[in-house]
Amino acid sequence: MDNIESDNFTAALAKQGDSTALDALIKKYTPMVHGIVNAYNLPGSERDDLLQEGLIGLYGAILAFDENKSSGFYFFAKLVVTRRLQSAAKAAFRGKHAPLSAYEPIPLHIKDRSFTPEEALLRKEEHELLEKAIDAKLSPFEKKALHLRLSGLSSAEIAERLGCEKKMADNALFRARRKLSL
Repeated sequence: MDNIESDNFTAALAKQGDSTALDALIKKYTPMVHGIVNAYNLPGSERDDLLQEGLIGLYGAILAFDENKSSGFYFFAKLVVTRRLQSAAKAAFRGKHAPLSAYEPIPLHIKDRSFTPEEALLRKEEHELLEKAIDAKLSPFEKKALHLRLSGLSSAEIAERLGCEKKMADNALFRARRKLSL
């Protein structure tokens, strides 16, 4: 069995839940991820963050790999990791990671089993940090306006609920965005 067939077989085992195969692929392909990450220099991002994105891409490649549709696991993994990093780069340049645009209400007791325990813990920690920032930086009026916006209400609906003019609601949301993005 050559190297390509061996990696394809190992990827199939990992996809079926074989943790030894998963560990072997991650260990073997982590240097490839490092190599791809070294080609990226994103403003405001740390090398560890990029490496984490690359490793998430590698893990996704393992889960999505289908040897019948690919010429080999190496090429598929390289493509998935590269695309994951490109997406991270595009998001960084668009400012997608500003606190308000990345905010997702997450219940304190995450019951969705589609997250790994590590992902669930990271999401919970991010949620708690965002809640602390909201409590520390925003006035009560801004907090109410923000929570109403995050629940899907328009500026006019927020103004109606808060008993103020639409311009006041818009200003409160603007101030909240500005305070949370610093």
